[in-house]
Amino acid sequence: MEEKNGKPKIDYTVLDPKQAALTSVWALAITPLAISVVSSTVSQFNNEPGPCVSKAFEGLGICSSYIPH
Repeated sequence: MEEKNGKPKIDYTVLDPKQAALTSVWALAITPLAISVVSSTVSQFNNEPGPCVSKAFEGLGICSSYIPH
């Protein structure tokens, strides 16, 4: 329908070389790095949650199980 109004048809299945390079960088470097950082952060928090940052959390019992070393 849009082609009838003069808009060109866009083929989203074709990547130019720059887009292909950026897609490869994201797929092979940036996404795995982001997943690793999030995983490491969650793991570190689960193993050593650190001090309670808010009295409200203590009131809710969120920090009550933390015992400093």
